[in-house]
Amino acid sequence: MFKVKYFIRKFVVSMFATLFVCLSMMLLDGVPTFIETFLFLFILVFPAYLVGGNAYSILIDFLWYKSNRNQLSYFSKFISNLLIYALGGIIVSILYLLILTSGNLQFGVNYRYYLFGIIAAILYYIVDEILIRFGRSFRKQKTI
Repeated sequence: MFKVKYFIRKFVVSMFATLFVCLSMMLLDGVPTFIETFLFLFILVFPAYLVGGNAYSILIDFLWYKSNRNQLSYFSKFISNLLIYALGGIIVSILYLLILTSGNLQFGVNYRYYLFGIIAAILYYIVDEILIRFGRSFRKQKTI
């Protein structure tokens, strides 16, 4: 089912999504030092995408593949995947915060991180869909 190209695409999606998240966080916070802050955020965000995001995405792709939901329309599948990835963003955020805080997690205090996880997961899904569409259009142009 899954080929090497699939895993390479997931890695590339992790890189692009990490870049977008780091740059948007820096722009929203108005950080004066670019390189140091970018590298710090990249070191924090990329492992979460690489391990948690990719694992969750591969699980979702596998479940879609095994289920009969592939007959859904593109719009229905897109909306349901947005909700599924949003849930995954919360799950990965909780796991990541548990690791960072050594198990001393206060659920009510960290709602902002959950929101960030939701946005990051949805961004991951959108970047993945863009790369899938780009790959399909590139293959069509290549055959002509």
